[in-house]
Amino acid sequence: MPTRKTIARVGAAATALLGASPAFAKNADSYVDGASHAWSHGTNVQAAVADTKADSHSVYAYMIRVSDSWKVIRLNNTRGSGTTAYSDSYANNPVASVRACVDRQWAPDPCGDVVVTGRRK
Repeated sequence: MPTRKTIARVGAAATALLGASPAFAKNADSYVDGASHAWSHGTNVQAAVADTKADSHSVYAYMIRVSDSWKVIRLNNTRGSGTTAYSDSYANNPVASVRACVDRQWAPDPCGDVVVTGRRK
């Protein structure tokens, strides 16, 4: 028969698991025209954007963090094809969504789909 101490330990462990970060968060990948790839993977503490096409156009990503859902952040990658730019890493404010875009001079910028990571407060 379990003692009160054992029951208290099991209760504390269950509370800790239920209060932990959501296990349903997912990898988020957004692509556009084979030229830009934006993503946030794993624990979603940062986002990245890669320039995947040698076409003389810079790329960027729009990202939103969980605690700043009203603020769209632009992550620029102006270093050319084959390079990747990374956002700052914030464990207490994970990435909620990302969107890849190509910076077209004097034309509308094509963007991929907004992809949600599943993170929330």
